[in-house]
Amino acid sequence: MAMQTIEVARDIASAIARGVEDLGRDVIYIASTDWTHYEPHEISVKKDLGVLEYVKKLDVEGFYRYIVENNVLACGPGPTMVFIYLAKIWGYREARILKYAASGDVTGERSWVVGYASSRRFDDPLGSIVWRLDVTKYADNMPLGSNPMQE
Repeated sequence: MAMQTIEVARDIASAIARGVEDLGRDVIYIASTDWTHYEPHEISVKKDLGVLEYVKKLDVEGFYRYIVENNVLACGPGPTMVFIYLAKIWGYREARILKYAASGDVTGERSWVVGYASSRRFDDPLGSIVWRLDVTKYADNMPLGSNPMQE
């Protein structure tokens, strides 16, 4: 997603929603982003948990404002904003954060980390809208200091 603005995210979400309605099909929307990059663990966690509050509330404007004002170096805020808009278009009121972890939680390195999270619409038992990062699966299963990329 080249232009990651509120307006572009809204337009993409509207196009997806129209396409889904026109086709009459069930879909799963998966959006992906990394969160804060290469800052100390404590700073990254504070920034990331702050921005994730806006994801939970499905608040696109607050999400975008927080990213800009707090210099959250997320790779893909656009797909996350599309996720939020789609959830709102389809009548959902909130999302649930399933897991948050930083790379230091896996590697033990705390001086510079990247944050990761997974989320889904709160009121959908099947999670047909999913915003997810695969790296979080390592946080519970990998011993500290191991490198999941070498597994």
